[in-house]
Amino acid sequence: MAVAPGSKLQHLYDLAKASFQNGRRPSPQEVHQLKAAFGAVPLEELGVKPPAAQPVLTTHPNFFQRVWGWQRAPGTRPPPVMYLHVYEDADLTIGIFCLPASATLPLHNHPGMTVLSRVLYGDMLVKAYDWADPANASAAAAAPQDAHVITDRIVRGGDPPEVLYPTSGGNMHSFTAASPCAVLDLLAPPYAPEAGRDCKYYSADKEDVHEGGTVGLQEKVAPAEFVVLPGKYQGVRINPFRAARCV
Repeated sequence: MAVAPGSKLQHLYDLAKASFQNGRRPSPQEVHQLKAAFGAVPLEELGVKPPAAQPVLTTHPNFFQRVWGWQRAPGTRPPPVMYLHVYEDADLTIGIFCLPASATLPLHNHPGMTVLSRVLYGDMLVKAYDWADPANASAAAAAPQDAHVITDRIVRGGDPPEVLYPTSGGNMHSFTAASPCAVLDLLAPPYAPEAGRDCKYYSADKEDVHEGGTVGLQEKVAPAEFVVLPGKYQGVRINPFRAARCV
């Protein structure tokens, strides 16, 4: 494996490791630096590239939601999502989700986590929520609990990275591919059921409520139609000893 000097992915890792090591929470200044580093990693280093031709979404996201039934024949399963594992340790996880058109990441949470997300290419409908009262989160297993709609819009490749926090910024979100797209994620700390950070899925009692509104979210089992396939990551390798290597 050849060394990749000056790797921006390695620089991102170095910043993230210093910011999140041993469960610490980054300062606002550190988050600002992380967002800049996260947005600077080129697709070439990640080993991904857009499909040769993509439709350009020109409609409002509300229109996309109304015509959702036209994107996929009734009764058919959504296409599987591919996950490219970049790196994971006790402090953080970095990975890439590649979604064909009409694929979804169902509404899910990030308990106790700070998450950076960046659409690498394509158009993605993002819906994100925060609990109106985080103390009621566990009650959502039995009955819908109020949550505020934080994000309801199309995010495009090239848009600035988004950051969500344990109780703010849209900790629960769903992704729907309006065109073939990919999203880079950094989660800190990683999911760990044994530490109380298990991924939970939710359904909303209303779908036509937009940013600033309130819906009821109730916990549900992972959707049976949600399929994630492992793919081969072919980008720059992160070296925890500060030497980036390339596949």
